[in-house]
Amino acid sequence: MADRPFTVEVVRGSSLPSLRHRFRVLVRYVAFRGGVLAGRRPWLVVRNAQGEVQALWEEADWDDANAKRDRLLRELDEIGTEAWCDRYNVPATFADPDDP
Repeated sequence: MADRPFTVEVVRGSSLPSLRHRFRVLVRYVAFRGGVLAGRRPWLVVRNAQGEVQALWEEADWDDANAKRDRLLRELDEIGTEAWCDRYNVPATFADPDDP
């Protein structure tokens, strides 16, 4: 395992702190009356050393999410931070907030 500037995690959708996510949950709740799509699915997120979180995408179930997390971590080790951030649209300032 290489020294990574951030980690990829799987979290329950309703634990994401972003306003965008909360808006999606609200829309889904209204549209689906609080059913399966109301924020209970797992999300792949990136967490940096400062504890900031950026959501990547939602998965259908936990097994798929864990498999994709492992694949993303392998890719991060193989291609490097800069290329990985470009591929998954993660800002470089998120990976290294001290870099201007």
